[in-house]
Amino acid sequence: MLEQEYSYEELSRYISDLYPNLYVDSPVEFPEYGMNDYEGRFLELLIDRGMIVYREPYIEDLDCVPDFFVFNPKTRTGKIVEITLLYENGGNGNSDRKTRLRKQRQRQRIEESGIPAIFLYREHLERIRESCCEDLF
Repeated sequence: MLEQEYSYEELSRYISDLYPNLYVDSPVEFPEYGMNDYEGRFLELLIDRGMIVYREPYIEDLDCVPDFFVFNPKTRTGKIVEITLLYENGGNGNSDRKTRLRKQRQRQRIEESGIPAIFLYREHLERIRESCCEDLF
């Protein structure tokens, strides 16, 4: 468990000051109902590395919900993290055009929010799996 120098309420206020259009609930400490396997494993990987993870944060005026907001207590900064099994170049034969367009719109809207973000596609997840988390997906 992460040793806390602050309360989660103080941290939520700090995050609100950094990113006024971002609303986070309580941080998650283990995979929750509704997460698919790779989201749960990725969550565990982040927590094991000392990150504080908020699931499905709300961003004001955004019509989509990202997977996570990840806060690094060492640097006192955070990022939206959106993960997908689609390939970044869109070359996944298992996804339809509508899904790819929805993900592109989601990425654009998250980027426009002004909150730092990272988008992890299948090839990124495969590299993570190869280097440190063999059972990621």
